[in-house]
Amino acid sequence: MAVALTPQQTAAMAARAREEWDNRRYNHFAWFFGSDELDIPRWAGYSLGFQLVGDYLDGHPGTSAGALATMSSEALRPS
Repeated sequence: MAVALTPQQTAAMAARAREEWDNRRYNHFAWFFGSDELDIPRWAGYSLGFQLVGDYLDGHPGTSAGALATMSSEALRPS
């Protein structure tokens, strides 16, 4: 498994990511490389992305990971 966060960190960061989903001015560097100032752990974005893709593929048998490359981010948006 390629997750750098604890289950508690994952849940907390997923909630924050849902709030910022449409924010085009989000701090990309902080989400992917961490920020003490913003309380974002290192690799949060990568870990959440891994989870999003895994959850989508689990719910859509027969879909390849490669097919997601051209898919709208809205298709992956968690509820």
